[in-house]
Amino acid sequence: MSAIIKNMVLRKRQQEADASERERFLAQAKGDTGPKGERGLPGAPGRPPLHEWLGTSLRFELPGGRWGPAVELKGRPGADGKAGRVVVVARGGGGTDVDTLAEGTGDVEPSGVVVYQAGRAVNLPWQAFLALTGSGDEALTRRVDFVGEATIYRGEAAPGSSESDPVWRIRRFTFVTGPDGKQDVNETWASGTANFDHVWNDRATVEYS
Repeated sequence: MSAIIKNMVLRKRQQEADASERERFLAQAKGDTGPKGERGLPGAPGRPPLHEWLGTSLRFELPGGRWGPAVELKGRPGADGKAGRVVVVARGGGGTDVDTLAEGTGDVEPSGVVVYQAGRAVNLPWQAFLALTGSGDEALTRRVDFVGEATIYRGEAAPGSSESDPVWRIRRFTFVTGPDGKQDVNETWASGTANFDHVWNDRATVEYS
């Protein structure tokens, strides 16, 4: 073996020995894993994607400034129902044929309407009924959560919003019995504002005023 080749082999072995010694030193110098740090503050909410309504169709802007296909959101008309009489469930059970009721007027606000909740008919106060149905003029995603028989949460956000994002405005309706024995409705807002900055999933733990 020539001296040149011998020197090359010796240098390679020395380099391998140096690398092995360096890895062994780093392994010994590495300390134990430290405790997990505290969770950072949540980031600012992102801007909702740019979208456009075309009648009852909705489309979103794609990367590069192009528009995606418009999706028709209006459902097909349902089949006509069979004609029949509406029966109002009265307090204490039984029923009343709607034809036997006195004719209502447009100048007196109803005290309530009969609706079904949790499989039974209840008298829903009129203001709560209006709050649940909404005007329908705004293009918003809506959520309604009935909690027992005395509390309703209502949330609104831009279409496509996630329930875990802070982009919702939330109201709480509570039913209380007044001195006259009738049910009154208390309406309060999450954090006392109508801002779209709450998380729908946190509705039960937010302060309302």
